[in-house]
Amino acid sequence: MDKFSSALRGYDKKEVNAFIDKIITQVESMVKEIEEKDKKIEKLQKVAKKNQLVAKKLSAKIEVLNNEIEMLNQKENFSKEYDRTMVDLAKSKSEAKKIMANAKAKGEKIVKQAEENADAITQECLLNAKKKEMELNTLKSEIDKLKQMKETLYYGS
Repeated sequence: MDKFSSALRGYDKKEVNAFIDKIITQVESMVKEIEEKDKKIEKLQKVAKKNQLVAKKLSAKIEVLNNEIEMLNQKENFSKEYDRTMVDLAKSKSEAKKIMANAKAKGEKIVKQAEENADAITQECLLNAKKKEMELNTLKSEIDKLKQMKETLYYGS
């Protein structure tokens, strides 16, 4: 701390005034410095508020983007599932075609066998009918012979 020289009635006024001027200058400098720091603080607070708003907006955008990413992932999963379903459907169609072809071939074979059996049965029936017709003719001719013999026996005696 500064010391003052003694004067006739106290301290030397010039020294005291110089000291007071010095203190006033320092105080004014400190006040200016404080005002500048307050202004800087104010500016920084405004920047901080702006940054908070920007951060909120960015957070909202990030949330929207995360939702979009989730939707895209769901679409991708749906697309993969759709592709698998289409592959399964194609396999099922191919398998159905094979089954249909086998069934058609078996059906054609059964029909062919049935036709062959029907032809054989028809042939057998025709042969039996001819045999029966021949037997009938034979019986008719025997009946005719027996009738003639009866007439001969009946009228001939």
